[in-house]
This record gives sequence, structure tokens and C-alpha cells, in this order.
Amino acid sequence: QAQSAALPALVDRLQAMTSAFEQHSTAANERLLTGQSDFLTHSQALQERLAVSLQQSLREGAEASAAAIAGALQPMAETTLAGLANHGQALHARVESAVQQQLAGLSEGFERSRVSTEASWARIIAEQTQAQQALVADLRQHLQAFSEGQGAQAETVLARIGERLQADAAGNTNAWRAAAEQQQAVNAALVERQQQALQAVGAQLGTQAQALLQALDERHAAGQSLLQDHEAQRSQDWQAAQAAAASAHAELQAGLDAREQQRQARWDAVAAELQQAHVALQTQLQAGDAQRLQQWSAALDAIAQGLAERQQQVCETLASTAQQIGENGREQASATLAEVSTLLQTAADAPKAAAEVINELRSTLSESLVRDNKMLEERGHLLATVQTLLEAINHASHEQRSAVDALVGGSAELLERVGSRFTDHIAAETGKLDGIAEHLSGSAADVGQLAGTFGAAVEQFGAASTELSGRLEQIGGALDASLARSDEQLAYYVAQAREVVDLSLLSQKQVMEELQQLATRRGKAGSA
Repeated sequence: QAQSAALPALVDRLQAMTSAFEQHSTAANERLLTGQSDFLTHSQALQERLAVSLQQSLREGAEASAAAIAGALQPMAETTLAGLANHGQALHARVESAVQQQLAGLSEGFERSRVSTEASWARIIAEQTQAQQALVADLRQHLQAFSEGQGAQAETVLARIGERLQADAAGNTNAWRAAAEQQQAVNAALVERQQQALQAVGAQLGTQAQALLQALDERHAAGQSLLQDHEAQRSQDWQAAQAAAASAHAELQAGLDAREQQRQARWDAVAAELQQAHVALQTQLQAGDAQRLQQWSAALDAIAQGLAERQQQVCETLASTAQQIGENGREQASATLAEVSTLLQTAADAPKAAAEVINELRSTLSESLVRDNKMLEERGHLLATVQTLLEAINHASHEQRSAVDALVGGSAELLERVGSRFTDHIAAETGKLDGIAEHLSGSAADVGQLAGTFGAAVEQFGAASTELSGRLEQIGGALDASLARSDEQLAYYVAQAREVVDLSLLSQKQVMEELQQLATRRGKAGSA
């Protein structure tokens, strides 16, 4: 009778337990949905921050995603374990098998996600490698075309300068030769007239002496005028040469400006292509993250639905068990109590197994996130290396432009030396850029090694620049010596012309003195 009286109370307690379990299951589902919504909101915020910087955003996004996943799984796991611990008396052995099947499905789903993620990264790396190889090939073609164009331009300018200098030298030589011939003709005419004056001095000494003095003055004035004309002609020729050199300087500067604009346009195009590749990679990463979020959301929804179905099955099982207990009586009550004890033991063991499975799942996710972070760091190092190379190449090009401007800024008198220095510098820089292009054309896998060898290339460039400066100083000394020799030859020609004029004046002075002495002697003889 006591047991019969206790059965209704036991049934009421079981029904109350079932109701409480349903309420807790509903609350767990709501918390699960809330956690999923928070997780999606946080993931969207992370996706927006990805646009700031590729390397930093990828790393921070991966860390934040890992933290968000861990934070979302931790409260859900704790809530589920707490609900199972508080209401584990109503669980059946089928709950354990169903949880194991669901965990196996989750493991397969995460494995497929990992495989798809690895395939996506491999495809992205292959595409980036092809893009870098194409970029290296394009850069090498541009550098080769630039070096060929600069060499042809420099050769043309040097040829024009050589022709103009040769023409100026030939003109100066012809002018001095004509002046010497004219001076010789004048001297011959003076000697002939002096002989004629000496032969006719006995007849008309005074008149002829005056005429001779006037003729000498006229010839002296003509010689001075001729020298002045030659000096004026030489000044005009020199001014014309300076004007031609200034014109060549302007043409060379214009050509360099055009080449610089073309080179800057090419670098702008390369930067645009890199930006496009950056945007495409960011879009692919965002699509992959969105796909993974959808997969995780679907897996969490499947878990929630499976839990609800199992809770409904447990409720139905408990209701049927309570009805069977009321109908069967004392023996059924004893069996039911034994079964409830077994269920309580099984329920007590189920949270431990679930906790172990969730820990394994968490460790698997952590390893996957660590691998993703390593791949992102390698990708960031690769992009940083490429950016460093581009900055180094831009710096080298700016240094090249500065050196060219310094060479072009020379005076017109040293234009030939400026052309030689420019040609040598362009050849040296082209060789360095060709070496860098050959290093870049290796493969994307050798970019790390190229970063190390680039320092050695910079040191070699410094040594080559020092050697080039020494050679340019030697060339400058040789050109200065050549100009000094030209000045010495010009001074020698001027000195010879002055000596000819002085000798002519001295001979004229001697003739005048002899005429004066002859006139004096004849005057004394006439008075005697």
C-alpha cells in the first residue's frame, strides 16, 4: 500500500522533471541561437576590418575568429554540460550513441572544411606565383627596353656633340690659317712697297717718306682691323658652339624627363596590378571565411536540432515508462527504480564523455587555427619582401635620376665629360637592374633568398659607384688636360701673331730711322 501510494508521487515528480528538462532545453536552444547571432555579428565586424591591411588584418582576423569560436563554443559546451548534469536522470543509453554519431559527423565536416581550406590556399598561392612571374617578366622587358632606348639616345647625343666639336675645331683652324696667310700677304706687300720706296727715295724723299708713313699706318690699321675681325668671328663661333651645346643639353634633359615619365607610368601600372591582386586575394579570403562561417552555422544548427530531437525522444520515453510503472504495479516499480538508478549512472558518465569529445574537438580547431596563422604569416612575409624589393627599386631609380640630373647640370664647356659620365652611369645602373631582374625572374619560392642577396647587390652597387666616381674623375682630369692643351695652343698662336706684328713694326721703325739718317746726311751735304 505504501508503494502504491508512492507511485503517483513518483509519476508527478517524473512529469515535473520532464517539464523542467523541456524548459532547460528550450533555454539552451535560445542561448545557442543567441551565441550564433553574436558569432555572426562579430565575424562581420572582422570582415570589415580586413580591408585596412592585408597582412595585419588577416592575422588579427584569424586570431579574433579563433577567439570568437572558442568563446562561442565554451559557453554552449558549459551550458549543455550543466543541463546534462542537472537533468541527467532522464537520459537513456540512446543519448550516448546519438551524441557519438553527431560528433563523428562534426569531425567529418571539420575534416572536409580543412581539406577545402588547404586546397583553396594552394590555389591562391599558385595564382600568386604565376602573377609574380608575369610581373617579373614584364619588369624585365621594361628595363631592357629602357636600357636600349637610353643607350641609343646617349650614342646619338655623343655623336652630335663630337661632330659639332670637330666642326668648331676645323673652323678655328681654318680661320687661324687664313689669318696667317693674309698676314704673310700683307708683309710681302709691305716689303715690296718698302723696296720701291727705297729705289725712288732719291727723287722725292720728303713726299715719298710721308706717303710711306701713311701707307704704314693704313697697313697697321688694316692688320689691327683684320685681327679684330678674326677675334669677333672666333667669339661668334664660340657663342654658336655654346648655343648648340645648350640646345643639346635641353634636348637631353627633355629626353630624360620623357624617360622618367614613362618609367613612372610603368611603375604606376605595376603598383595598380599589385593592388588589384591584393583586392582579389582579399575577396577570395572573405569568400572562404563566409563559406566556413556558413558551414559552422549549419553544423551548429544540426547540433541544436539533434539535441531537440533527442530531448523529445527522451520525454516520450519517460512518459511511456511512467505509464508502464502505474499499470504494472509493485514489481514494475522495483524494475523501474533499478532502471532509473542505471540511467542516473549512465547520465553521470555521459557529461565526462561529452567533455572529452569537446576537448578533442577544441584541440583539433586550435591546431587548424595554428596552421592557418602560420600560412598567413608566411604570406605576410612574402608580401613584405615584395614590397621591400619595390621600394628598393624605386629608391635606386630615384638615385639614378639624381645622378643623371647632377651629370646634366654641368656647364657647356664640360658637355663631353657630362655625356661620358652619363653613358657610364647608365651602363652601370642598367647592369645592376638586369642583375636584379635576373634574380627576380627565378621563381616566387626564391624571393626569400633574393631578399638576402639584395643586400649584397646594394654593396656591389656602392662599390661600383665608388669605382665609377674614380673613373669619372680620371676622365674629367683628362678632359681638363685636353682643354689646357687647347688653351696653350691658342696662346702659342696668339704669341706667334704678336711676334710677327712686332717684327713688322720693328722693321718699319728701322726703315724710318735709316730714312731719317739719310735725309739728315743729305741736308748736311747740301748746306756744305
